[in-house]
Amino acid sequence: MPRRLLFLRRLPLLSVAVMILVAGVVAATSNRPAQAAFPGTNGKIAFASNRSGDYEIFVMNADGSGQTSLTSNPGLDLFPAWSPNGTKIAFASYRGGPGEIFVVNSDGSGQTNLTNNPANDYNPAWSPDGTKIAFASERGGSHDGEIVVMNADGSGQTNLTNNPGEDQSPDWSPDGTKIAFASNRGSGVVYEIVVMNADGSGQTDLTNDPANDDHEPTWSPDGRRIAFSRAREDFGISVMNADGSGQSNLTNYTGAHERSPAWSPDGTRIAFTSDQGSGGNAEIFVMKADGSGQRNLTNAAAYDVDPNWQALPPSPPQPPRVRCVVPRVIGKRLPAARTRIRRAHCRVGRVRRSRSRRVGKVVAQSPKPGARRAAGTRVNLVVGRR
Repeated sequence: MPRRLLFLRRLPLLSVAVMILVAGVVAATSNRPAQAAFPGTNGKIAFASNRSGDYEIFVMNADGSGQTSLTSNPGLDLFPAWSPNGTKIAFASYRGGPGEIFVVNSDGSGQTNLTNNPANDYNPAWSPDGTKIAFASERGGSHDGEIVVMNADGSGQTNLTNNPGEDQSPDWSPDGTKIAFASNRGSGVVYEIVVMNADGSGQTDLTNDPANDDHEPTWSPDGRRIAFSRAREDFGISVMNADGSGQSNLTNYTGAHERSPAWSPDGTRIAFTSDQGSGGNAEIFVMKADGSGQRNLTNAAAYDVDPNWQALPPSPPQPPRVRCVVPRVIGKRLPAARTRIRRAHCRVGRVRRSRSRRVGKVVAQSPKPGARRAAGTRVNLVVGRR
C-alpha cells in the first residue's frame, strides 16, 4: 500500500487529501496521479472528492459547472483517468481493501474491476491508442511501487520497471512511445521524474535534482513539455521540456500546496489541486499554461483532488456555407440563363416578357449580378419578345 494510505490505516478520520496538503508529511505523499489529457477538444474534468463523506469520482464541465458524482460506494475512489476517446474513466478503488484498477463508463455505468489482485494497484493511465493501461502496483511483495502495464480489458499484466525503489504516477507520451513516472530509486527518499520506453527499456532520470522532490509527471498534448509537482518548502507546479531541460516554476511554492497537474486537451490550460485560500480544504484550480490566470473551479467545503481532463474528438469539419451569388444572365437565352442560375445555388423566379429587339434573351434581372444572398434566392427575369 502507498505510504500515504498506510497513514490512512492508522488515522482513519484523516482524508487522503489531508495527507498530501498538511506540511510535514509531504515526503510520505508522493503517489498522486498525473495523466495528460489527449489531444482534442476540451471536455469535462474528472476529479475525486470527499464531499459526500467518502471519496468518489466526480465530473464537471471545464468551467466548474455541473459537478456530478459518478461512483457511490463505501470505499475510497481516487485517481480518475479519462480514456483517449473520452468514453470511459479508469480509477483506483479501495472498496474491498487494497486498491484495484476499475473502469467506468462516462455516465457512471458499467463499473468493472480490471486487476483483481491482492496487492495494492493505483495511478491508472491510458495509452494514447486506448488499448493499454499503465498503473502503479505493490505486487512485488513490498510497499515499493512498480509500473505495470495491462491490456484495457485487464489481461496481460506485466511489470515494466522491476526496481527496488518506489515507482509511481505513470503517464504515456502522446505518441505512445514513452512513459514518464516518479521514482525514488536513486536515494530511496528524494523522487525524480524518470522516463522510459513503453516496453520498460531505456529508463532515464530527467530532473536529477537531489534538492527537491519531483512527482506526478504529465505530458502536454503536443508531447513537447512535461508538467510535474515539485516539493520545496511547499508543493508547486513546474514544467520542463520533454528532455528535462528548461525547468521552470508555474506557481509560487509559497503558502499553498499545489499538486496533480493535468493539461487541457488543447494544451492551453493546466488543472491542478490547491489549498490556496480554501480554509484548509483542497480545490480544483485551473490556470493558463504559463501559470497565469489561476481560478478556483470547485469552491466546495470538501477535499477535491486528482483532476484529469477529458479529450473529445474534434468536431467534424462543417461543409462550406452555400450562398447564392447571383450570376449575370443578361443577354443569355432563357434556357441558358436558367442553367446558370441553378448552378449558382439560386432559383429562377418570375419570368416576365417585354417587347425588345433581343427576342428570347434576358434583357433585365433582379437582384443585380454579383449580389450575395441565401441559397435558393429567386432571381426574377425579363425576357424580350416581339
